[in-house]
Amino acid sequence: MGFFMNDQSDFMKKVEGIRLAEKEAEDLIMSAKQKAEKILQDAKNQAGSLKLKNNENIVKMKNELINTSKNEIEKQVAEMIKKETSAVSKVRNVCIDKKQAQYLVDWFLDSV
Repeated sequence: MGFFMNDQSDFMKKVEGIRLAEKEAEDLIMSAKQKAEKILQDAKNQAGSLKLKNNENIVKMKNELINTSKNEIEKQVAEMIKKETSAVSKVRNVCIDKKQAQYLVDWFLDSV
């Protein structure tokens, strides 16, 4: 009977050892899962931050291009206005007599 008790005691020790090893393995797996989730969350946050920074840089570049284009267009418009103002001024300063005016009116009406 002593032999049986000794075997049973050894068996129970082995079972306890297995249970303890299982518990330690489960704890280790749980800890690894938590670390993996934290790493994944940190990576997502970092990716989101980088994407936001990229988008900000893209918007900044687009705004710079828009401002450059706007300035160029305003410059061209100012030059066109200056040219047209000069042309209108020249036309205003031209004096023509009645005969020339009548000739121009007749010519214009004939061409229409």
